[in-house]
Amino acid sequence: MTHLMTLIAGALAAATLFSCAAVPNKAHAMKNNPEAERPQMRVTGAGELKVPADQLRLALSVVTEGAQDQPVSAVMEENSRLASRVREALRRVGLEDDEVETSSFMVAPIYSTPQRGEARRITGYRVQNEVRVTTKKMELAGRIIQQGVEAGANQVSSLTFGLAEERAHRADAIAQATRNARSDATALARAAGVNIVRTLRLDLDQPQFQPPQPFMASRMNMEADAGAQPPIEAGEVTVRATVTIIFEIGEGR
Repeated sequence: MTHLMTLIAGALAAATLFSCAAVPNKAHAMKNNPEAERPQMRVTGAGELKVPADQLRLALSVVTEGAQDQPVSAVMEENSRLASRVREALRRVGLEDDEVETSSFMVAPIYSTPQRGEARRITGYRVQNEVRVTTKKMELAGRIIQQGVEAGANQVSSLTFGLAEERAHRADAIAQATRNARSDATALARAAGVNIVRTLRLDLDQPQFQPPQPFMASRMNMEADAGAQPPIEAGEVTVRATVTIIFEIGEGR
């Protein structure tokens, strides 16, 4: 019994010492972070701009296939001939060399669809040459597609409209979001009967750019409509930004 009482007394003493030691640590933490004890107000503001798109991006691909008994080099040669025609057609449309670039080139085998128990076998080869266009000449969108397809491109993909100077519009959306946050903070402080003392913190969410979608499909086969110039409407790009501001507040006068 005496031994048990000794253990209990020791445990109580240890708990008392721990409690006494914890109080100064808490006070020290509060002393190092005095702003945590000051009254604060958090306000979030959003900014949204709709800006006419001024840059066109799209990809034109030449895809050629050859049978197994046809040399791969022959398939590549035919693909290269058509790709050169596409590039020349884009120049005639009015694009400069720095607005057109080869973005990918691929040679891949074509496999058969095996029956149960059979192994796949190579039946031919496919060559794909993709040319990417980036230009501010928005009015050429329909002609680029039409002339490219007539010259030999059989796939059009990644057609998007965007902004050539994204940073400038991003800054405008951030400024609008900040103004809205400060305006809401002023109204809230007035309604609550407090004063805004100073800004403690500002946080910015990553601004978002939402381009218009001229086509629902990301990729389409253009062989059937090679002679038609598709109507293309650029539309507007939506730029969004969100800003969160934490203010220190004090008693109203």
